[in-house]
Amino acid sequence: MTLALTGYKLHAVHLPYRRPVRWAGHQEGGLDVMILSLESAGGLIGVGEAPVRLNWTAATLKSLQVVTEEIFMPRLLGQDLADEAKVTRFLRSVREHALAKSMIECAVWDLRAQAACVPLHETLGGVARVPVSWTVTRAEPKAMIAEAEDMVGRFGFTSLKIKVGQGFATDREVLAGIRAAVGPEVTFSADANRNYAADEVGPFTEMLAEFGVKVAEDPTELHADDGFAKARAASPLPLLVDNTCRSLDEAKAFLARGADAISVKVPKTGIADSAEIIRRAGETGAAIHIGMGAASSLGAVAALGLAGSLAPHADGLPSEESFFLQFAGEYVSVPLTVEDGMVALPDVALDQWIDWDRVRNLAP
Repeated sequence: MTLALTGYKLHAVHLPYRRPVRWAGHQEGGLDVMILSLESAGGLIGVGEAPVRLNWTAATLKSLQVVTEEIFMPRLLGQDLADEAKVTRFLRSVREHALAKSMIECAVWDLRAQAACVPLHETLGGVARVPVSWTVTRAEPKAMIAEAEDMVGRFGFTSLKIKVGQGFATDREVLAGIRAAVGPEVTFSADANRNYAADEVGPFTEMLAEFGVKVAEDPTELHADDGFAKARAASPLPLLVDNTCRSLDEAKAFLARGADAISVKVPKTGIADSAEIIRRAGETGAAIHIGMGAASSLGAVAALGLAGSLAPHADGLPSEESFFLQFAGEYVSVPLTVEDGMVALPDVALDQWIDWDRVRNLAP
């Protein structure tokens, strides 16, 4: 079945959070989202989402709209989107605009799923129920401890990613408090967002190991060079590379340097390049973590589809894509939720899952 692209629409929405979220470098009370609808000659509609954060992707709603309308759509209209190799070659030929490419790829894969009469996650090789972890973002230690205990109690999370990097003393207080609150069975990873110096990697990761942390993410600025080898040698824990691994080429360079684990985020590397990173990591024995794109329910489905395609991780760490629980309201009819640490993915076409009246009401 051909999927010639005949038209498209862009819809901007703003989704408020239940509470402000503090990231490394900024705090936000909600998320701007761009929704792309692609229509094929057969009348099928594929949908993709882009979470828009200027600090993360150097994009705004307006810039993303212009890039999509002026760079990508004129060259995709009329093309057969069922031709996976051709579409991938085209997207890779555009050197920039990873967020726009990811949004387009998700919509294209949704079209292919509909043409095959299967859910998106199944087209990506995934399963209907996927384990996830919860990310405890930075706050005062008491607030972080209370959040971890609450989320494990309410949703059955068996794995937590803890945002550290607030200084050794504060990090120790947070880790000790969360461990006491949730018990020894919950697995931990820790993300320092590059907040420590290279010569602090050893003592920092040794401290993490005291609290049963399985993986240390970005303890310092990591690059695929001799400094990376020194950081790995200093750490008793596997190092997970995230911030400085934002493309297929960067992932290849880290894997060539013996990376223990790579974070794959669909808004950074889309679907085709993410799948290629996963394949190459399998060849080297590196672990793949489906990282948090911090998207809404619809944006999480592609990432969780990829997560469900992975063999169980040897280190037992599931996908981090559970951020949809942060939203006070969404634009799908039945938002994703978590039960016993698992997410059940929708079995309908994404276009049918969207409440378009809510989309209009959530326009910024």
